[in-house]
Amino acid sequence: MNNFDLKKYLSEGKLTEDIPVEEMESFAEGRGEGAETIADNAKEKGGNSMLTYHHFKVKAPYYKKATDGNFDKDEFTEDYKGFLEELYEKTKDGMNIEPIAFQEIMGKIEVLGELLVENKEPLNEAEEDSNIVPEAELILPRGKKVVLQAEDTDYKRGLIVELLDNGGYEMAYWYDKPDKPYPVEILVDGQSIKEDGKIVEMKFHPQDYYDKQ
Repeated sequence: MNNFDLKKYLSEGKLTEDIPVEEMESFAEGRGEGAETIADNAKEKGGNSMLTYHHFKVKAPYYKKATDGNFDKDEFTEDYKGFLEELYEKTKDGMNIEPIAFQEIMGKIEVLGELLVENKEPLNEAEEDSNIVPEAELILPRGKKVVLQAEDTDYKRGLIVELLDNGGYEMAYWYDKPDKPYPVEILVDGQSIKEDGKIVEMKFHPQDYYDKQ
């Protein structure tokens, strides 16, 4: 059974999508111009403001790269993680880092994090005019068996649900083994249909149901 791993689906960010390249370019260009202005003003003031200069100046290459349409999510993520590790190693035992170096590394973490966060756009925000209802806790992917687990401290149990290619649904109860349907009594409209049923299929809804009510 090719079950769908919901936890992996969520952790991989499947509920979010990358923003359009043009949108990233515009965002990075505007942010880059702002950072450049702050850096120039700080440099002109001199003195302690030079720390601000170093903080914002290091952002320029990343903004430039994203502005030119070369935002690379994987590359930027690796850089971001690398700078986080570097910051931790240099500050975990008594802030063993110089002020300028601290400002530079913080600037890099800031710009990379900013671009990566901006790039992740929740689907329910990106598709405001879609047919996704706000009450939906999960959007079922078509053709994938999704394993749902019940909130239960005594037993490991739940449902296996699949949105079929024909628009219907296939459901099964599982107990202890989430990859195997377990027999359970099935009721339809309050009437018992089968005491040891395993697989239930619901067909696509009749198009004129509400018109007849």
